[in-house]
Order: sequence, then C-alpha cells, then structure tokens
Amino acid sequence: MHPTTPNPLIVSADAGRCADFGDHRGRLLVGAESTGGTFALFAMDVDPDGGVPPHVHFREDETFHVLSGRFEFLIGEQTAEIGPGDTVLALRAISHAWRCISAEGGRMLLQVTPGANFERFAFQMAEAGIVPSDPDGIAGLIILAQRHGIEMLPPGK
Repeated sequence: MHPTTPNPLIVSADAGRCADFGDHRGRLLVGAESTGGTFALFAMDVDPDGGVPPHVHFREDETFHVLSGRFEFLIGEQTAEIGPGDTVLALRAISHAWRCISAEGGRMLLQVTPGANFERFAFQMAEAGIVPSDPDGIAGLIILAQRHGIEMLPPGK
C-alpha cells in the first residue's frame, strides 16, 4: 500500500505530535498515514537511565538508530552497548528492551514497520500517563500492550 498523495513530505525540526513517557519522549516525524501504513518514524529524546522493559511485538519490527548518547539493548539473549551511528533491528516476535546508559541522556530515531498499530499504542500510552519504566504503572501497560499485540515480559527475559 502506498500513500494517497505522491507529494513529498517535509517535516520541520519543531513539527510533529509529541508523546511523553516520563523518562523519554517521542516526536512523530513521519506518521503511518503519510506512508500508507508501511512505517512510522519517531525522534526519541531519552533521559539518563530512561528506557523500556522487556517486551515482544507480534505485529511490527523496530529499528533504532542512535544519534547521541549510549544505550544498552537486550535483543533475545544478546546484550549490546551502542552509541552514535549504531543501529539495532528488533524483529517482531523477538524480546527486546533498552535503556540509556549515558549521564547526559541520548537521542535516537525509531522506525516502526508497519507503523499504524504502534503509533496508536504510543499515543494511547502517553495520553493515559503510563510510564513504561515505572513499576507502579505496569498493570495498565500490560493491558494496553496486549490490545496492540505486544507482550510485556518480566525483567531479565
């Protein structure tokens, strides 16, 4: 499926709908509607020690590209520390988690393929005030994630 318009999309530096997840924020640069649903692209600003707990997507793949800072990723059984210029592909049905390990925080691009389901999930999570790294909000996160084909896992999985 292709976008309904053949026109290019130019996104200014301060444009895009934002979602606040407590210790990280995502700004939607290119929404699924603009790509015919094929992907969504977010710019992520992450606080020191910010991140997401282990989980599995069953409907989409995620590609992370680090712009600044250092991040620790857990993909399946593999742990990797990555920095600026590094890219991680987290394919659907493989568990993954990430957190920012640099004192100054970090920035990365997140491409989600396909994009519409995850885009809805992210904004519903932000609107509900759910912080993925907050143990007190895990029950709400689990319920919302299940509705979007995402399984939250216990730490260390």
